[in-house]
Formats: sequence, structure tokens, C-alpha cells
Amino acid sequence: FEIKEFMLNENTSMIFIFSANFLNIKDSNIKIINIKKDIEKYLKEYRITIFKSFPCLITAVQLLLLILFGLKNGFKIFIPPLFGMLAATGLVCLIKGGLNLFSVISLFLVLGFTIDYAIFKSSGIKSNDDAILVSAVTTAFSFMLLSFTSFKLLNSIALILFFGIIVAYLYSNLIFTKDK
Repeated sequence: FEIKEFMLNENTSMIFIFSANFLNIKDSNIKIINIKKDIEKYLKEYRITIFKSFPCLITAVQLLLLILFGLKNGFKIFIPPLFGMLAATGLVCLIKGGLNLFSVISLFLVLGFTIDYAIFKSSGIKSNDDAILVSAVTTAFSFMLLSFTSFKLLNSIALILFFGIIVAYLYSNLIFTKDK
């Protein structure tokens, strides 16, 4: 076959091919774009970049908690979300063999969801306990159901959030019930 068979006209400068393994093109005027390979490359780069930005986010949140709640409570409030993120990362790596871009982004959501539980638990108001329990259970249950989907993007997000929320809630109960 000739490469011209794939061209729209003589002015075509790019050809999009989904599987270009069989082609041996020597023409320097033609650029082959392997869509699958390029998307995988960009998603990997974004995953690594976002994962590297995590220490900055964690530091910023920790500093904010220290300013708002003081040294002792600031650290105590941050421990459950941190353990939730670490446990979720470890469990998903064990189950799925690694993290993808959406799993890493979901860690930000774990932090956002679970820091509220720790803040409310730290207040020591007994009436908050039932509301926090219902909130954590319904949120975790929703993500658990979502984790059964065959769509990998939703499955990754749901697993991280499910494990992160459960671990952070249990750990916040452990930390803040000791103080009462």
C-alpha cells in the first residue's frame, strides 16, 4: 500500500492512526500521531505532577489548621484525613496494582470530605456525633456502590473515596473519643 491512500488530498500534513505499529514511514513531511500512546503519556505526566504537588497541599492545609485551631488541635484534626489518604492509597495499590490520574485527584477529595469530620469531632459536641456518623456512612456507601461500576474512571475515584472516608472517620472517632 501507499501512504497516499490514507491522505485526504495532496495537502494533508497529518494522519491520525489508532494503531500505527504496522507502518514503516520514512517521509519526514508526515507526522504520525498515535492517539492512545500520546494520551497515556500525558495522563502519566499529569498524575506524577499532581502527586508531586501533594506535599504543598498538605503543608498548606496543616498550616491553616494550626493557625485556626492551635498547635495541639491543629495536628490532631489533620491526622485522620492524612491516615485516610494514606490507607486509601495503600489499599487501592494492593487491589488494583497502582494509582492512576483519577485516583490521585481523588485524594484531594478525601482530604476535603474527611477534614470536616475531624473538625466536628474535635468540637466535642455530643449532638454532632450522630450527624457525622450518618454523613460518613451515606457518603462512604454511595462511593462503595459506585466502585462496582465497570467504568475505570469512576471505579478509581470511588475506591479511593470509599476507603479514605471509612478510615478517616474511624480514626477521628479513635482520636477524639480518647479526649472525652
